[in-house]
Amino acid sequence: MSFWKQLLLSVLVIAGAALLRGAQVIAVDVDDTKLVLAKKAVEECTVRAPSEGRILFGGKRPDGMEKGFFVEPTAIVDVDPYARVCQEEIFGPVATILPFDSADDAITIANASAYGLAGYIWTGSQHTAHYVSHRLQTGMIWINSGFDRDLRQPFGGMKSSGVGREGGGLSREFFTETRFASFPLSPR
Repeated sequence: MSFWKQLLLSVLVIAGAALLRGAQVIAVDVDDTKLVLAKKAVEECTVRAPSEGRILFGGKRPDGMEKGFFVEPTAIVDVDPYARVCQEEIFGPVATILPFDSADDAITIANASAYGLAGYIWTGSQHTAHYVSHRLQTGMIWINSGFDRDLRQPFGGMKSSGVGREGGGLSREFFTETRFASFPLSPR
C-alpha cells in the first residue's frame, strides 16, 4: 500500500474513533451568534467541497445530534491547493489533505494561503523539521504533535491570521497600547 493510501487510512481510523466516542457536550459561555456563524462556515465548506474536491468522510451532522452545532470530522481530498476550501480558515472539524512531492513543495502549498495561524509538521527527520519550520509562514508550529499548547507559549498568527502575540510574558505587551506625550521643559 502506498504511503498516501496509508495516510488516508490512518486519518480515517482516527476520525472514526472520534465518531465512536461521540460528541462531548461541554457547557461554555459562548454567544450563539458566533456558533451559528461557525456552523454556517463549516456547512458552506462541506456543500462546496464536492465541486472543489472529494469528501473522503464526514461532512454532515452526526446521527442522533439533531440539535446544536455538531458536524462530523470531515476530510477533503483530491483538491487543488488554490481551491477556496484550502484558502479559508474554517475553524471546524474539517481537514483538507493534499499530497506533495518534497518538503519545498509542501512549504509552497502551505504558504500559498493568505492565512498563517498554525502549522503542523509530521516527520521522522529532525533536519526536515528544522528546515520546514523555518520556512512556514505561520505564527505557531507543532512538530509531531497536535495542538498541545502551554499557556506560557506565544499565541498568534501571521498574514491575515492576525498581528501580535499573547501568552506568557507577551500578554501584557499584546494588550498594551503604547503612547507618547511630549511637552517642553521650559516655557515657550
